[in-house]
Amino acid sequence: MAARARHILVGYDGTDAGRRALAAAAELAGYASTVSVAAVSGNGAAVEATVLLGEARDELVRLHVVGRYLDSSGDPAAAIVEKARELRADLVVVGRSHGSSASVSAHVGRSAPCDVLIVT
Repeated sequence: MAARARHILVGYDGTDAGRRALAAAAELAGYASTVSVAAVSGNGAAVEATVLLGEARDELVRLHVVGRYLDSSGDPAAAIVEKARELRADLVVVGRSHGSSASVSAHVGRSAPCDVLIVT
């Protein structure tokens, strides 16, 4: 059976869990797959999102994976779910850590229009 191209969306926040999610998405990306990284900035923190996307880009380049980088604002979970819908993602990958990120991953897992991989 031949592998098919997939569109993988990663919710990236710069935490250890976020870095594990990014690494998992890179491992899952097959031939002709697209990896999109969404950094969601709350309260107008565009600089923070720009820094996060730069970190994600550096890591994917190191892993030889081509990515698309998306800046969003607002509630992280809602923004990731909305991006998954817009992109018609096949898979969303998010990290799960303690605190607010745990609720983000739970919300994405319940609400995403596609499969969700929650990396611990």
